[in-house]
Amino acid sequence: MHEGDDAILLELYKDWEGTEGHTEDNLIKEGVKSLLRSEILKYYFKHKDEKKIFQYERECVDRLYEAYKALGGNSFIDDVYSEIREWEVIN
Repeated sequence: MHEGDDAILLELYKDWEGTEGHTEDNLIKEGVKSLLRSEILKYYFKHKDEKKIFQYERECVDRLYEAYKALGGNSFIDDVYSEIREWEVIN
């Protein structure tokens, strides 16, 4: 970042924060949800061709999915997770 960028970002945040539904908690929630979705998709694309996943990775995906849904995640990841659950689990 360049000098002054942090001030610009702070002003943009202040403007956005005042918009309906855009509270700091909501921003954090949406950010975490996005990170969880991204991690689930990384496992999906890593193993989608062979349709096999290591047990520790599957357990990780299970925990990621539970957290994602607890935060109000959408049905797109439901479909991805359902497919992952059908894959062979390697010990």
